[in-house]
Formats: sequence, C-alpha cells, structure tokens
Amino acid sequence: MGDWLEIYARDLELNIWTSTTFEGATFNEANQTWTAEVTREGKHTTLRPAHVVMALGLSGFPKVPEFSGRDVFKGPQFHSSAYKDRSAFAGKSVLVVGANNSAHDIASDLVRQGAKPTMLQRSSSLVVRQDDYCDKVLGPLYSAEAVACGITTDKADILQASMPLRLLEKNHRVIWDGIRAERCDYYQRLTDAGFNLDFAEDGTGLGTKYRRTASGYYIDVGAAEMVMDGRIGVRSGNGISHLSETAVHLDDGEMIEVDAIIYATGYGGMTDWVAALDLSRFCAAPGARLSHLSFECDRAFPA
Repeated sequence: MGDWLEIYARDLELNIWTSTTFEGATFNEANQTWTAEVTREGKHTTLRPAHVVMALGLSGFPKVPEFSGRDVFKGPQFHSSAYKDRSAFAGKSVLVVGANNSAHDIASDLVRQGAKPTMLQRSSSLVVRQDDYCDKVLGPLYSAEAVACGITTDKADILQASMPLRLLEKNHRVIWDGIRAERCDYYQRLTDAGFNLDFAEDGTGLGTKYRRTASGYYIDVGAAEMVMDGRIGVRSGNGISHLSETAVHLDDGEMIEVDAIIYATGYGGMTDWVAALDLSRFCAAPGARLSHLSFECDRAFPA
C-alpha cells in the first residue's frame, strides 16, 4: 500500500508535503489571495495560494471514551490508531473495545502474536465475507462479467451514484436476504460464539448502513473464524461500568482481568479538522467563505 501511494504521487506529479500542520489562513480582498501559515517538520512557512481547499476525507480525531477509573488502570490503554508495537502483547490478555473493522483486524493480529484478545461489543455489527461482498454486492457493476455486458467503470459509477436511496434499499434488501440464506451456517456459528449480528436496521445491508453511519460493520478477511473458534473472545450487549487496577468491570457486574485495553471506538467527524483551526482569522476575512461551526477544538490540523 505504501509503495502504491508513492507511485501514485510520483506518476501524477503531485506535490505532497507530509509532517506538515496547517495552522490557519487569512484572505486578502485586494489581490484575492490567501496568506496561509503552515509548520513543516518544525519549520514555519508562509504560503500565498489563490485557494484553500479543505479536502479532509471522512473522519476526524480519534474518539476515546472516558470511563471511570481510566487513571487507575495500571496497564497500557490507547486508541486503535496508536496500535504499533504488536509484539509487546505476546502472551497477554487484551480487551479490544469495539467490534467493527479496526477491532477485528487488531484482534486477529493479536492472536497471531500469541495474545489473548477479547472484543467488547457494545452494540450489534454487520459481518460479511469479503468474497460475498465483492461478488454479490459489487460484482454486478464492478467485475469482468459486468464489463463484458458493456458496463464500464465510468458507467458503473454513474449507475451507483444515481440510484435513488429508496430504490437502493429495496434492491439491497433482496441481495442481503440472499446472502443471509446462503451463509446461514456461517452466521449461526457467529451468533453461537456470542456475536451480536445485524444487517442494518431494515435489513438493507452494508451499503445503506455505510451511507447512514459509516460504521458498524466488518468485511471478513479472516477474523470471523477466530471469533467462531474462540481464539478471539466476545462480550456482547454490555458497556463498561468502570476500570480498576487490573480489570474492566462491565455494566452487568462481570469483571474481566486484562493486561491492556485498546479502544477501537472510531473517529469524530471531518469537521474536527476545520474546528481545530483559528477560525477567527477565516471569518474576519471579508472575502472568505466558510460554513459556520458551532463547536471548538484545541488541536491543530495535520496535513
């Protein structure tokens, strides 16, 4: 993946600055340019572009829940985005808070390191095998068979984007009913292992669930089997009451002794990044146009 990103930037001749923080900008009405302040590898730089584009992607800052006793727990605890030194968890019991993509990926990686992970599933999740998703959901538009029928990638994109949501829901409910029926044994094994499963609130599956919340699912690339055979433990339906020195205490009174806690609890919205800027400088600029934001954040904007 890293090699591909480097090749992409090189072949498209993109001027990309990493290790750079965008601090803010002011707009000059007279010459219609911005004065943008950035810090690149610790060095302050002033830029004067004609436009400032907030291409921020989907997610904002990592969300870490505040539980009573977090300052008491003696082991390491951190957000999934900080998961780096996996070898440090060999032989240890680890609670992964969450049960979606990041949680499954980290839990399966911990198993390979000889750790004993347990996922705490506080709400239900959708699970689908990768081959089913590619073949049955994406395949009718994005596949060699689709191309043979005259559906190019451009045409597929238009068909995907132009489908009315109510019609999309109707069509996808049929697709996911078929997947559930064909994989009934697979899903039964998941629920037997204690996993709380859903297919979106109306049975319309991953596509509509992603459009509504951009969360709550796992595309199975191997971790589901580890849940089924017990290598990844699951606790479903309860939240965390509090932490003690060596354990996590659930709402139902259960106590889980763990050596470490990893919070696979997702991210805030993309507006987090904009809110981190000095908006007074944007809003004070007569020619500047920026949608209003009703919250504040004290963190800077990493490029």
